[in-house]
Amino acid sequence: MKRIFIDAGHGGVDPGAVGNGMREADINFEVAKMLAQNLKKLGFETKLSRPTKTHIPTHPRDGGQTINARALMSNDWGADYFISIHTNAAGGTGAESFFWGADARKFSQSILDTYCKEMALRNRRNEQTDRWGVIRLTHCPAILFELAFIDAPASKPDIGILRHKRGEMANALTKGICKYFGIDYLVTAQAMSKDVQAAISSLNRHGVISATQVKHWRNNYHRLRYVDSLIINIAASLGGK
Repeated sequence: MKRIFIDAGHGGVDPGAVGNGMREADINFEVAKMLAQNLKKLGFETKLSRPTKTHIPTHPRDGGQTINARALMSNDWGADYFISIHTNAAGGTGAESFFWGADARKFSQSILDTYCKEMALRNRRNEQTDRWGVIRLTHCPAILFELAFIDAPASKPDIGILRHKRGEMANALTKGICKYFGIDYLVTAQAMSKDVQAAISSLNRHGVISATQVKHWRNNYHRLRYVDSLIINIAASLGGK
């Protein structure tokens, strides 16, 4: 599966944009972290530029510039795609995405269109630009995504979304990525039933699957479909659930 590097913009001593009692760096971090968790559940490899809220990305060759560090970290890791998460300011409304490189256009458009539809936000633009070093310096298709406006007018939906729907934003971004790759979005599928949990435990007791495999099944159950009956029947044939 593809490697996706996720950069939560700003951080450390840099709060980014500030408005309505919120800091951009905090919003970016929370959405980026949840996006990474979603993508891992779907089988993607992910890496975060900021594993904690206070972490400031650095790199031996960054020249003292955290922007350079983020791109270099992605390049060194061998990312297939790069996403930098940001929150907009300047009194507007809606979401927008900036990309670098022709290969990134469709990736960026898929995420933006899906996100705006899911969050009921204005779709402002999907624009190629070399303005942002964090995407210009990467060696893979890269986008800088602006979630919404932290200083939007009260009559607009941006503030409520940024304050109360960070999980939904991460889910919407995930859906856009899934659409681009043509895979099912299953991260919010129903949890494993008690019957299936009991059957898997039985298979483990009978030595059919190891403890490590039990953990894998439970962690990845949302990606498996049409196998409940099979698991239960195999366990039953071995002498119980």
